[in-house]
Amino acid sequence: SYSFCTLLGNKPRKYSMTPVLCLVGLVAAVHNPIQGDGVRGNRERPSRLEGVPTGLVETVNDWHFAMMNDVGRNRAFDGAIGEVVRGKKVVDLGAGGGLLTMMSAKHGATHVYAIEANKPLTQIMRKVLTRNELTGEKVTIIDKLSTATTTDDLGGTAADVLVSETLGTLLLGESALEYIADARNRLAKPGAVVIPRGGTQYVTAISSDKLESLTQVRPYGGFDLTDFNALQDTNEMVFTKYYGAHLVAMDVIEVSPRLPVFSIDFSTDTPGNLPSHTVLRFAASETCTVHAIVYDWTAWMDPSARYNISTNMHDANFARDSSWGQAIQLIEDSDGSTVPKPFKVTKGEKLELHVYELEDPTKIYTRLKRSAEEL
Repeated sequence: SYSFCTLLGNKPRKYSMTPVLCLVGLVAAVHNPIQGDGVRGNRERPSRLEGVPTGLVETVNDWHFAMMNDVGRNRAFDGAIGEVVRGKKVVDLGAGGGLLTMMSAKHGATHVYAIEANKPLTQIMRKVLTRNELTGEKVTIIDKLSTATTTDDLGGTAADVLVSETLGTLLLGESALEYIADARNRLAKPGAVVIPRGGTQYVTAISSDKLESLTQVRPYGGFDLTDFNALQDTNEMVFTKYYGAHLVAMDVIEVSPRLPVFSIDFSTDTPGNLPSHTVLRFAASETCTVHAIVYDWTAWMDPSARYNISTNMHDANFARDSSWGQAIQLIEDSDGSTVPKPFKVTKGEKLELHVYELEDPTKIYTRLKRSAEEL
């Protein structure tokens, strides 16, 4: 079988892709293997996909097309790259289709080393680079993990600039800090420019009747279906794209401000420096039911934050909502009952968001609690 979680050349992490997506991919690979005659199960595949791993095809269709068509994302990277790479040696970590590599070459980098461990992707990247006349003296593809790459692979000297787009629906959900910090320490010169420069992970408590309609059963025709809600999952997070609707279209009431959980400087920070637990206090903005916690982030490409990307529902676009989107964790007012109890709040009520597992931000989760302390 073929694991989606290997696509970025990273070790599998819980939220590199959603558990649902990984499960679907594994089941598909086992029960619908790609056969030598181009048939997957009983369906013929186009000959161009012969021998291409099922997981790669499904993940590119699910994530990469929308992500690579996010014009705002592309402009942020292009702008920041254009200001620093001229005359510099550049390393692109997790180069994928090669877009950041080509931006770097276009803006005058002396040489770009595109590191991508997924061999089917590197084959496509070679074609893309050839089509854009960016091979040979300008770009070198290194088809192995960045953690297995040395300066010998870079022509014997370290890089002046590191670029990487390994951000997930959670800011650090694809282990961006681990891989950037490793490359910064081994493959880059001291003080090398890192793009993106940093980012902040946020959480927001929300109320949304439309979201409730997608996540629990309501009465119908005089029938009480409450007991079915005993299966509602308020422990794990789900990516909004899998609800089939964009969060901004769900008539969301923001019960809390957009609260910063942690900030990262990719040019200096190292893994393991985050606390295990933080408490964020706020007063409810409305009298309502809190249905969920939303996780989103803002990343800045340069020190002045002139170029930035945000997955906040008010900043995102159609393509971004269809690729990264946001993560949601449903909320209940736990009291030992057999079905989830709605977490009802009154305007001005003091509340706390307890955010856990910050030392491993791929496993982050949140609990909403009533506060006895003054804000």
